[in-house]
Amino acid sequence: MAIDARLSVGLASHPKTKKLIRRVGGDGAWRLVCLFLWCAANRPDGNLVGLSDEDIELAVDWAGDEGAFVAALHDVGFLDGDELSREIHDWAEHNPWVSDSGARSEKARWAALCKRYGRSGAAQRMPEYAKRIDMASGEVAKASQEHATSTQAAVPEVARTMLEALPESANSMPGALLDSASSMPIAESGSAPSPSPSPSPSLKDKTPLSACADRGADGEPSERTPPPKPDDVQEVFAYWQEAMSSPRSVLDDKRRKVIRTALKAGHSVDDLRRAIRGCSKTPHNMGLNDRGEKYNGIELILRSADQIDRFIANDTGGDSAGVGDRVAVMAALQERFPGASVTQLDGGRYRIGNRFFDAIGNAEPVL
Repeated sequence: MAIDARLSVGLASHPKTKKLIRRVGGDGAWRLVCLFLWCAANRPDGNLVGLSDEDIELAVDWAGDEGAFVAALHDVGFLDGDELSREIHDWAEHNPWVSDSGARSEKARWAALCKRYGRSGAAQRMPEYAKRIDMASGEVAKASQEHATSTQAAVPEVARTMLEALPESANSMPGALLDSASSMPIAESGSAPSPSPSPSPSLKDKTPLSACADRGADGEPSERTPPPKPDDVQEVFAYWQEAMSSPRSVLDDKRRKVIRTALKAGHSVDDLRRAIRGCSKTPHNMGLNDRGEKYNGIELILRSADQIDRFIANDTGGDSAGVGDRVAVMAALQERFPGASVTQLDGGRYRIGNRFFDAIGNAEPVL
């Protein structure tokens, strides 16, 4: 759990803060700070999904009119989303240390379990985390094998060229010496042979590729993930462009960074594609909300492991109604209840005030 949060020195003079004070008074600014601190301690990713507006106001001890504080936060832009699916606006950007606390805690717990029970025992207690880092280790091994194969293929060709270039007197050497010369390693910095006076390197210089890998205290490979390949980043961004019908969007440094961070954390390219697809299936993020705004930026989708898992869950296909069906149902409910706010709930259900409706718009019985 985080023990502090970061506040900008410009918070007090920010136009959003001034608007908040005009709407609910000076106490609203203090309750905003309390909300930031509460999120750091309880919702480090800034995601308030599942909390009603009343729950949020109770968390910060708001004593004004019920609903006024959250409504004002939403109006001025401190909160995004509808009731039960709200989130702090740009929380990960303003509090990156706090938003990543879950990943750091998970890594620390893994290290502690490895120290106490060994890697296999830790894997039994944290199977999902073990699966992620094993996938990353497999990618490292594959890359190392490909590098070793290409190196082995290149060395004989270079050695053959060297032998062809030797003078005739050298070609008259005994067969054993020629065999040694043909196995002479080539310096990595150029095409010249190693300056070692012996015709072949000593055994102590032959370091196996596996010895270069990072290893933990138990001798097993560490969970450090290799830097993602540039084409992986491009592939994820291209998929997002297609899924969100945004072909003119640019892969700038900010978008590149959030994709690389997600890949380095252990998520595969397929995981990120599923998260993007899950966001495209989430009506609220695709503009079906009271503000009519889309919350489908790639920075939002990939900003934390919890956020990625949340959108991957929306891509399970378990919801019997597709996005088009949900749009039709929400339109029908809004027509039946003009001016009312229709909220999309988990499992394809809807909420209007204190009434609930199933996935096809039928009212659920009141218990």
